[in-house]
Parts: sequence; C-alpha cells; structure tokens
Amino acid sequence: MSELINVRKNSVYSFFSIFFRLFSNVILFWLIARYYGKEIFGQFTLAQTFASIFVVFADFGFDMLLATEVPKNRDNAVSIFSSFFPIKLFFTTIAFIGMILLIVLNDYSQDVKILIFVFSFYAIFTTITNFLFGFLKGHEKLQYETKVSFTVNFGTLVILLFFVLNKTNIITIAIIFAITRFFGLLLTVYYTLRVQPNISFKIKLANYSKIINQVLIFGLFLIFGNLYFQLDTILLSFYKGESSVGIYQAVFRIVLLPLILPEVMINSILPVLSRNFNDNYITWNLLGKTLNKFLLILGIPFFLGSFFFAENIINLIYVGKEYALSIPVLKIFSLIILIRFYAETFGLMLTTSGKQNYRMIIVVAATFINLALNMYLIPIYGVIGAASVSLITNIFVMFSFILIQKNLFSNWSNNILNSNILYGFISMTLLFYLLTLVNLWYLSFLIVLGYLVFAYFKILSASEKDFFSFFKNFKFTNN
Repeated sequence: MSELINVRKNSVYSFFSIFFRLFSNVILFWLIARYYGKEIFGQFTLAQTFASIFVVFADFGFDMLLATEVPKNRDNAVSIFSSFFPIKLFFTTIAFIGMILLIVLNDYSQDVKILIFVFSFYAIFTTITNFLFGFLKGHEKLQYETKVSFTVNFGTLVILLFFVLNKTNIITIAIIFAITRFFGLLLTVYYTLRVQPNISFKIKLANYSKIINQVLIFGLFLIFGNLYFQLDTILLSFYKGESSVGIYQAVFRIVLLPLILPEVMINSILPVLSRNFNDNYITWNLLGKTLNKFLLILGIPFFLGSFFFAENIINLIYVGKEYALSIPVLKIFSLIILIRFYAETFGLMLTTSGKQNYRMIIVVAATFINLALNMYLIPIYGVIGAASVSLITNIFVMFSFILIQKNLFSNWSNNILNSNILYGFISMTLLFYLLTLVNLWYLSFLIVLGYLVFAYFKILSASEKDFFSFFKNFKFTNN
C-alpha cells in the first residue's frame, strides 16, 4: 500500500516529536515529584493542568483544521492560514485573560497563583507554536516539528536538571519552563517561513462568519475532549487538596507515555486520510482498519503490564509510601489505556469523513457525565473515585464512536476477533500473572518482545509488515 509509506515517514517524525516532548516532561515531573514532595508537585502540576486546558481553548481546533484543510488545497495554503490567524490570536488573548481571572477569583495559595501566572505565558507560546505545527502538518513537513521538539524539550531538560536536583524554588523552575517555549516559538516561525516564504502574519478581517462556522465544531470538540480527560484533576484540587492532585498526577504522567503511540499514528495519518476520503474511499477505509489493528496490538501489552505490575511501576518511579495510593489508580487507568488505543481510530474516521460534529456532541456529553459523576464520587472516594469516573467516561466515548460507525466496526471486526490477537492476549495474561506470583516482573519485557515478534509474523499482512521498514529511504534532514 503506497500510502502506508507516506504514513511510515510521517510516523517516524511524529514519534520523535512526541517522544522528545513527553520524555523530557516525564523525567522533569518525576524529579519534581521525588525531590519536592507530593504537595509542591501537586501545586506545579495543578498550574500546568490549568495551562493545558487554556491552551486547548486557545488552540480551538485550529491546528487540526489546518492539518486537514491544507492537504486538500495546498495552492491556497497561504490564504487559509491568513484567514484563520486573526481568530487564532483572538482565542489566545481570551485564554490569557481567563488564566488571569482564575488567579483573581480563586483562593489558591500564593505559590499556586504565581505558578498559574507564569504558566499563562507558557500557554501563549505553546498555542501559537501548535498553530504553526498544524500548518506544517498540512504540508506533511513533520520533520520541522521534530527538530523544534528535540531542541526545546531536551534543552529544557538539560537546563532544568541542575536546578531541580538542587531543589531551586519551584517558581524559578516554571519560569525557565516558559522561557524555553518562547524560543521554541521563534524556531517554529523560522521553519514555517522556510516552507511558505509568502506567509503573512498580518491581521486581515474577512469571511469571519464562514470561518467561525468551520472552526466551531473542531474547537468545541477539542475543548470538551480535553476537559473530560482533565476535569478530574481540577475537581480533586477543589475537594481533596493539592496532595491528592499529586497522587493522581503521578499516575497521569505515567499513562501519558503509552498514549504517545496513538497520538503519533493519528498525527501521521490525519493528512493522508483527509486526502483519501474524497479521492479514494477504499484506501481511506483500509488505512483506518490498518491503524485500528496496529493500535489494538500495541495497546494490549501496555494494558496488561500496567495492570499486573502497577505496584512495581509506582515503587520503581516514585520510591517510598508517599505515592502508595497511586497503585490502585494505575490499575484502573490500565484499562483506560486499552480503550483509548482501540477507540481513537473510530474518532479519527469521523474527523476525516466530515462528521466532526458527531464527535463533538459525544465529547460534550462525556464532559457533562464526567462532571456529574466526579462531583458525586470524588468527595467520597477521592482519587479512586476520579479514576473510576475517567474509566466510565472513556467507555461511553468508545461505544458512542462505534455506534455511529456501525459499518466500519462491522468491517473491522476481524481485528478484534482475530484468533492470533486473542491467543497473544490470553498467553500474555497468563504469563504476566505467573510473574506476579514469583515476583519476577522485570522479565515481562522478554514476554512483550516475544509477543511483538509473534504479532509481526502471525498477525500482520505483507503490506502492513512493510510499514515497519522505518528507516528505508528515511532522512532526518529532508526539507
């Protein structure tokens, strides 16, 4: 399948972009958790969570919209960019004002308020960078995002490593964190001008009604889609305090690592699927089915590993009893990992087939379900209640996606009913259980390796195997 070759190249770039970002963030947040304790860690992650939510509001789907619209009409890419840019600045300004109001209207501690203020600038730099990344993705120039991600994130990690190990004031850590994002923005502007020298950052007021209608669906989906995944952290801070946020976020930061893979594949295939839905429906369907199979195969070991070895993982990363309550939370989140791996493809197919409005309605409903259940369960069960609500919400989203796309689910059913996938799942479950009995959890890596080799030879077709020839004709320095 020739399109798989394009997806393969994009996947390599997208993987490294997300890996650099998450790896450096996970290491940084892990060090803060260990050296500063759960209360300060809770303060830092609470401020960063608020910033992430306001980044989502400021993004308002512009990056996804650019990544889907530009591939359809690259000759008109500059005009598309210019029409979206003024509205993008408007949403960015509103997001910044929102963070300032958050500081003024809430009774958080002084340190938390200062951290939120610092992270408001982080939000501005990040959201404009994301907008430019969307434009570059539309041109399928993902290598530039990779270069920026490497420079900014590893630069941040190297700079902050010294300060964190010496327990420098957490506010100083946040300031450095924000400054490095500003340099990332400047670098992204440079690469954007290389791809499209004629691009204009001037504010042009035209065709607003048409553009607003176009972006509204993407924006509402993005806001509510992120809210239902992060609302629990905010409500935990209200009901249970910053220590509970630290315990919960300790798991959340671990879960973000395996979720790299769906994000990588979606970023890589999004422009390709957008092109093929109108031009070649058969290829569009086949690419989606292939992605669904890949993610199902990869999601199984992450689910089983984080469920059976939750205690080992938490104790290895955080050390001590301070984060003991994170263990049952990770067990619950292990199932969420598998659900998101499997369900993401169905959501992506809605987006690339012009049915983003259905996806938006689902995540809006999920957000209100999440809010109602969390307000009831968090005061009673704390972090366990929050994790359980997150599981319920993700199950609701998955079944809603599948219900709307019954035909695709039926067509792809041989993925989930594949006898070799089921055999691999059952075998790995039994082997992982045996490892817990003999306390040799570290041997699980050998079992996972064996499972992946089995999957490659027994589950994938010849064209699907070709996708994994990652470095064939691959150059990191391509323009």
